[in-house]
Amino acid sequence: KKQTFLKAIEEHDVTLLLGSTGCGKSTQLPQFLYEAGYGSFTLGGATSSSAGSRAGPQPENERPMKIGVAVTRRLAALQLFERVVEETAKPDLVGYHIRGEASPSLE
Repeated sequence: KKQTFLKAIEEHDVTLLLGSTGCGKSTQLPQFLYEAGYGSFTLGGATSSSAGSRAGPQPENERPMKIGVAVTRRLAALQLFERVVEETAKPDLVGYHIRGEASPSLE
């Protein structure tokens, strides 16, 4: 399923995902994207992740791509943040922003 998802993302401008509650849409899919290099300056993971700096000079106007998940409720957003931090063990890569309040990793 991971490869099918990544292939669909590569081949289409828009990809819609349908899945039941708890299937990993908000937790697993962003991690798949990160592992495939979508959190890097260039795709394919050829450069370091958005949390670090890549080798060589970085152009001023170039920024790392970000992976976002929109959640409509505050409690759900905070629970998702905590879950992904726990699963990835990389709190500096995960953050949230809720009406002006942001996680320390985004400040």
